[in-house]
Amino acid sequence: MINKICEILKRDTLSDKTAIAVMDGFDVPDVLRKYGEATKKSMMTVEDAENVAKKAGVELIQVTGAPGEIGALAALGLYNDLEEAVKVYY
Repeated sequence: MINKICEILKRDTLSDKTAIAVMDGFDVPDVLRKYGEATKKSMMTVEDAENVAKKAGVELIQVTGAPGEIGALAALGLYNDLEEAVKVYY
């Protein structure tokens, strides 16, 4: 299923920075939640994303580019908190 999703994304994305984050289960580890919140407030690097993903047991898959890992992981960290996910920080 993941391979099929990657094929579709690669075919249809308009970005050269697309990636996906995949985890088992529905419980968001605390380190992943904190990363999601921090990403909304400051700039993160691909290395930051890869380090947090490793700690959280999340697989990052580059579809068209590594920079997409940053947002994919952040979105996963906040997927179950819509209020925080849409909140804007300045």
